[in-house]
Amino acid sequence: MTSALADEWPVVVWRRQETPDFVHFDMGMVDFLHRLTTGDLPENPASNDLVWGLRKPYIGWRATLT
Repeated sequence: MTSALADEWPVVVWRRQETPDFVHFDMGMVDFLHRLTTGDLPENPASNDLVWGLRKPYIGWRATLT
């Protein structure tokens, strides 16, 4: 890591049983996580589909459902 700013750190994902083993993403971690959960990456870098393309609204713990 060459920067004190976390958003400038490289994002590298290790993929189990895939080739190549490591994939570099040229974006910050927040952008990577956002794109991972919305399915806006060219391919799913994870080993499973638990969060891939998950487009559900966030409901905070303080929300009251009526």
